[in-house]
Amino acid sequence: MLLANRRQPSETKADAVQSVSAAPTPTEGTVADQAAQSSTEATTESEAASVPSSGPTLPASTKTYSYQYVETPSKNISCVLYDEGVGCSILERTYASSGMQDCSDREFSIVVLANRTEVRCGEEYLGKPGDTFHTLQYEQTTTFSDYACTSQTRGMTCWNTITGRGFTISRESHIRF
Repeated sequence: MLLANRRQPSETKADAVQSVSAAPTPTEGTVADQAAQSSTEATTESEAASVPSSGPTLPASTKTYSYQYVETPSKNISCVLYDEGVGCSILERTYASSGMQDCSDREFSIVVLANRTEVRCGEEYLGKPGDTFHTLQYEQTTTFSDYACTSQTRGMTCWNTITGRGFTISRESHIRF
């Protein structure tokens, strides 16, 4: 879909955003295990006031940015946030060897829209010529429109801050929630 040189330096920082819905934490285990975990993760009424009950609010002191084009420090995952959703592409992955859905020899990408997540084989969320990708350091978050992404050592988690729908993508796996 979009192509660019992702190896451009990314040192520009945007102003911190007050707060966003925290990334839901995908977990391994059964659906029952995940439901039990979700029911124990409660937020107070004041924490949930600015966002739906899909997740807690990050403290105002959490460093967030308003980058539209981001990549992980390893440069293996790149994401483009836009008004209607967020899509990420991954360069190196081991999905097929572990029996997960993969895109064979094509680019593997995953997107979250308002109410759904989808694997998009062959689409690329790499930007276009002239776009500057910002390296989102581990534990940093970027927001754009109703979407957010957090870079972690285990991959990138992106979600819709209104519906709570999203995904985590890493070299070893992809999880939709």
